[in-house]
Amino acid sequence: MKKISLLDNFTQFFDKLFPTYCIVCKKEWEGWLCKNCKKKLISHPEICPICHKPSVFGQVCLHCQLTNPSFPLKGIMILFSYNQIIKKLILALKYYHIKDTSKFLAQRMANYLLTNKNIDLSNVAISYVPTHWKRKIFQKWYNQSFQLAKNLAEILNLPLLNLCKKRTNTKSQLSLSRKERLYNLKNVFSPITSNIEQETIIIVDDLTTTWTTLKEVANCIKNINQDIEIRWLVVARHNI
Repeated sequence: MKKISLLDNFTQFFDKLFPTYCIVCKKEWEGWLCKNCKKKLISHPEICPICHKPSVFGQVCLHCQLTNPSFPLKGIMILFSYNQIIKKLILALKYYHIKDTSKFLAQRMANYLLTNKNIDLSNVAISYVPTHWKRKIFQKWYNQSFQLAKNLAEILNLPLLNLCKKRTNTKSQLSLSRKERLYNLKNVFSPITSNIEQETIIIVDDLTTTWTTLKEVANCIKNINQDIEIRWLVVARHNI
């Protein structure tokens, strides 16, 4: 007969006292989404980040490469379309301090990268969008972009790099109009290193709307090394 330790008894008691629920439908479940809610996640179409036309794995299409040679990104990879399911997960991570949801989302990111035949993961590093220290300490307590990147790097056994810092504590993008978002983050990021060994950097974030953040961070990294290939990996895209 298998002996049950004091720790096992405490774990069973704790699980009954604080059961894990699906974050959307509240059904008791081991994990953040039950099977039914997972089925409601909608994959985002693979599009060119400039013209928004179909493009394999979200790479900048040939036409846009020729007409926008200064665009800093090789492509943008978007996991999900923005619906109520993904909204609940992102809000839990971003504003409700349930940072363990980043493990579930990072695993989905890892699955996506492992099926992406256009990226050689042998020479890739993971990075993230920096947040201003005041916002991190006094408002959020942590950086959700860092949490996603950290978990993704651990799953894929890739280096995690801190490449830029945010010099100015800007207004939240959430509170701004589309036009205001385009200027809110202008030139607020600066590089904090002078050397990157990897050929490709994948910047991880939770949500994109106007591409403003991704372009500003990518330009910051390009100031370190113009030849570096930068790709963006986000959980979802929100159209406004």
